[in-house]
Amino acid sequence: MKVLYFGTYNPDYARNAVIRKGLERNGVVVEQCYQKPGGFRAWWRLYRSYRQRSHDFDAMIVGFPGHEIMFLARVLTRKPIIFDAFTSHYGGYIQDRKKYSETSLM
Repeated sequence: MKVLYFGTYNPDYARNAVIRKGLERNGVVVEQCYQKPGGFRAWWRLYRSYRQRSHDFDAMIVGFPGHEIMFLARVLTRKPIIFDAFTSHYGGYIQDRKKYSETSLM
C-alpha cells in the first residue's frame, strides 16, 4: 500500500512523525507532499507540488493541522482521504480561546 501524506503541516511535529513512522514500520510506503503554512501562497505551492508528482497512491492522509487543506485535498483527488483532525477548530477557537461567539458564523 502507498499513501500520500499531504498538507501544510510540520513533518517534525511528533504527531505527524509518529504516524508516518508507524505506517512505514508496517510496510506502507509513505510519500510526503507538504508546504509550511503561509496562506494562499502555501496552498498554491502545495497544489503545484501535488500536480508535479505521480498520483500512484492508494489513499491520502491530510496531516495535522489540516482543517483548511481538506477542501483542496478533495478537489485534487477522489481517492480515500484520511483526515487527522486531532482537535476541532470549534473547541480551540470558540470554547477554549473564546476568540468568537458561540453563535457567530465562525
